[in-house]
Amino acid sequence: MIRLIQDLKKFIGKYSLLFWVVVFVFLSTTLTIIEIYKVQLGIFKLKGINSFLAYFSLYALHFMAALFFVSLFSKDFKWVKTRQFWVLIVVGISLFSLRSVLTFYGEVVELFAVPGRIGLSKVIFSDLVRLAFLLMMLRIVWQFYKVPNHSFYGFSAKQVEWSLYFKMLLFMLPLITAASFMGDFLEYYPRASRINVYNPEPHHYFWFEVVYALDFISIEVFFRGFMILAFLKILGPKAIIPTAAFYFSIHFGKPIGETISSFFGGILLGYLSYKTQSIWGGVLVHIGIALLMELGAFIGLMLI
Repeated sequence: MIRLIQDLKKFIGKYSLLFWVVVFVFLSTTLTIIEIYKVQLGIFKLKGINSFLAYFSLYALHFMAALFFVSLFSKDFKWVKTRQFWVLIVVGISLFSLRSVLTFYGEVVELFAVPGRIGLSKVIFSDLVRLAFLLMMLRIVWQFYKVPNHSFYGFSAKQVEWSLYFKMLLFMLPLITAASFMGDFLEYYPRASRINVYNPEPHHYFWFEVVYALDFISIEVFFRGFMILAFLKILGPKAIIPTAAFYFSIHFGKPIGETISSFFGGILLGYLSYKTQSIWGGVLVHIGIALLMELGAFIGLMLI
């Protein structure tokens, strides 16, 4: 853990205080605008191509602005003239935007749902279809732009120091415990409460949490796999901060503390992915935090 902190200090120290001020001002400004004008709710109401374009614009703004700041302060804009960069970033942001707006997930689940439980099945299992969709699309991208001598976007676990990630979970435990008694947190969590309207049986909550946890594999494959490792030759470690800004933007609409911390978490997990060339430590941390938040919210609701 000490070595990780030292390495992170070196990484952060590569950029000036002014750089970090500029980045934080930009992110806090977009977050404030989103919160004040309820932009996220407006996007939710959009349909079809308008919804896709709204998400694409939101995600692209955060990634490209942060990349511009990184390039400006490091005086390195070589990526601007690199065709592969533009192909990968347009494809990547498009895929995640589609993941956010496509409606066929529930329709696929409906084909296999038990009669009378269609709505419940959609809420529980649509994330499985979403995971399969994103993995399939990224695999196609991988076939055209493979990273030499690397596994498919970080699917190797050879360099993962598992004890480090368990320590990270232990560090998060008191923070999650404290959040479990906060109003905005309990308004959003537990996510399993979404199935309450369908008169679920106890095992339905179990399957919801299993599928909910699995969905974070797609998040890690995309943000710590594709968005970091696909850009290795083009951006190297310069991809970490823009990807964290992109990751920050997908948390709009969630509790404010979670949204803010997502940027710092994105930097941490992105840096670890870059160093280990693996997503699995991030998967462990992400799933662990998500399930602890679910548990914390259930306990918080019972105690207040």
